[in-house]
This record gives sequence, C-alpha cells and structure tokens, in this order.
Amino acid sequence: DAPPPPGSLTLTADGAYAARLTAAPGPPGERAWYPERWTLDGPEPYAVPLPLDQPEEADSEVAPLADGRVLIRRRV
Repeated sequence: DAPPPPGSLTLTADGAYAARLTAAPGPPGERAWYPERWTLDGPEPYAVPLPLDQPEEADSEVAPLADGRVLIRRRV
C-alpha cells in the first residue's frame, strides 16, 4: 500500500523556505507524520526532515519562518 501523498508546501513571504507535513513509510494506520523544511534560496532546493521526537497528527499544520525554523500548530 503506497503512502498518502505529502501535503502541499507552505512558503515564507520571501520564498526562501517552505514546510510541509509528510508521512514516513509504514503500514497503513501506523504511519508517523513529520514536518519537513525545504530551503529554496540556494542553487538547488533541498528538504530537511525535522526530528521525529513526537510524531504529528495528520491534521497538524506547519508554517515556515524566515529564519528557517518551522512552527507547528497542534490540536490539544
């Protein structure tokens, strides 16, 4: 079973960074969602998976900040 498609990218105002929530490979129902930060202002875009200390819920939202950090909105 293929993993669900990753979420859409959210960009910073200057377009230097982006972030999205994506699923780690695993069996359906046991996938761990994690934030991924993209750096877009260099010669070649690249993604950095952020630490998975706490798996995220699929409905968490991410917002990239201008300094490269990622803000995560979680339901409580």
